[in-house]
Amino acid sequence: MHALQSRQLSRGWAAALFAGFVTVGALQPPRHERPPTQPAWADVLIVATLLLLLVAFLALLAGRRWGFTPAAYGSGGFVLVSAVCPAWDHHQIGAWWVAQIGISVAMLVGSVIGRSAPPRLTVAPSVPAALSVPAAPPVSAGLSVLAAPGAVSAPAATGRFRDAR
Repeated sequence: MHALQSRQLSRGWAAALFAGFVTVGALQPPRHERPPTQPAWADVLIVATLLLLLVAFLALLAGRRWGFTPAAYGSGGFVLVSAVCPAWDHHQIGAWWVAQIGISVAMLVGSVIGRSAPPRLTVAPSVPAALSVPAAPPVSAGLSVLAAPGAVSAPAATGRFRDAR
């Protein structure tokens, strides 16, 4: 897969995350005031989830593969918040809640799959033979004197190297 296709996949998933989030917001009944039974950690989790999804959306929209990581964590937080929402009387359970759980789980599964997919390598353009760099001579070309005691290498016999004896 080429880099262009990878960017298109990231951008497509950014659009899917946005569509899932907007769909959940449209399905959800109007929320009541913050119920007194809602724990403070839920507020922190909701804010963290929204920030992670925003970062993921922006990164994936820019074609950055690392955006799948905050998407996975943000979607996981979205699943948790959706699952426990009726527990503190924020909303009542209904068909919308089942749809919200399904959409948030789909966002989580897609983000985890995108995150765990191996990175796609791009094929480097081939370099014409005329532009290629010639290979270096082997390192052992002038070191044959060291191979056998008393042996003289070809460069030494031609006078390029002097015998140190």
